[in-house]
Amino acid sequence: CSDSFIRQWLCTTLNWSERKSTRAAHKLPDHWEDLCEKALFHIAYAIKEEDIPASLYVNTDQTQVIYAQGSSLTWTKCGTMQV
Repeated sequence: CSDSFIRQWLCTTLNWSERKSTRAAHKLPDHWEDLCEKALFHIAYAIKEEDIPASLYVNTDQTQVIYAQGSSLTWTKCGTMQV
């Protein structure tokens, strides 16, 4: 599919428009450290219990490697105030 077809389909079928994210989306919650620690334990537990091999650990070292390059824009419902 072409980019123009996808854009038209998202707009007409899903009523989505391309938007730039708002500043509020970039704020960290007050308890971000607790959330990170909880995520670490969740990942460690899943790796141990599911016997996930080391070759499948992807981006767990926080290198911020981007596997699917995107733009600074996102898609959301038309008329949405908070993106």
